[in-house]
Amino acid sequence: MGKVSVANVWDALKEFKKVVNASKSIQAEFQAWRDRVIQFIVKGGENCYIKLQNGKMIIEKGKKDNPELTFTALDGNLVKFITGQTDYTSLDIMGSVIFEGNEADKNRFIAAIGLFISALLGESDEFDEVEN
Repeated sequence: MGKVSVANVWDALKEFKKVVNASKSIQAEFQAWRDRVIQFIVKGGENCYIKLQNGKMIIEKGKKDNPELTFTALDGNLVKFITGQTDYTSLDIMGSVIFEGNEADKNRFIAAIGLFISALLGESDEFDEVEN
């Protein structure tokens, strides 16, 4: 698949969704959550969120009430985080991202990003059916 190049968080989430909905491994990560909302408060951009239902991912623009996880950062920093150009810990140490929610759920989401990056780098055969 190769490296993903996107302009904003919304575009990054669209790429992430393609892989998630084609990946049994990532769906398995998310299945244990049941229904969850992951909110992205985008400074200098458009807010959006991920809604997980039955292991599938839906993305929407806007702000959802009472999300389980919230990441707040500049648009560029969230893009780097979602696309694996920068890891969450680096952004956290620099004070470039604010997280609210359950730590275990955050770690599960970070693990899903790792699986997404593996797909982008072509390190898994599981993702051959992902449409570009």
